[in-house]
Amino acid sequence: MEYMTESFVREELRITPAKVERIHYYQEKWQCPECRKDGDGIFAESRIPAALIPHSPASPSMTVYVAMEKIGMAVPYYRQEFLMNQLGFTLPRETMANWIIYTAENYFYLIYDRLHEELLKRDLVHADETTCQVLREKGRTAEQTSYMWLYATGNDGLTPIVLYDYQPSRKGSCAQKFLEV
Repeated sequence: MEYMTESFVREELRITPAKVERIHYYQEKWQCPECRKDGDGIFAESRIPAALIPHSPASPSMTVYVAMEKIGMAVPYYRQEFLMNQLGFTLPRETMANWIIYTAENYFYLIYDRLHEELLKRDLVHADETTCQVLREKGRTAEQTSYMWLYATGNDGLTPIVLYDYQPSRKGSCAQKFLEV
């Protein structure tokens, strides 16, 4: 028999379940032997990647996973905590929430502020608000209506910008304050 050709038969989809890996980082430390003789402690250390969150095991991929599950897939922290336990490790919901808060405050607010500056430079900005409830907010009850304002640039041929802004009311002053240059 001689090979002739091959023909497509079918396609299969395969899923690889989520897995969690512990990555250990070690830092090498060096000392000058000649300096040690003189009693001088000159040391050198190897470089290691900076932690996303200081003193935390949060990797960028784990933090993005938690945020995507929470925000993109609407999976509450308590359910994520349960799923993490099924994967074989403990990750408390409070820790996940703290990771998201930290990354928002230390990374994403910088991006948000820069996008806000760019949005204000555009000739046309659309705005709309929708109701939302916040369970625990200082000075307000969980039953009070709050608003999530959305601001989007017009179709001006530039990269679109869409920003959200939480406000406790729908007063025009909320939009006015956001759109101040």
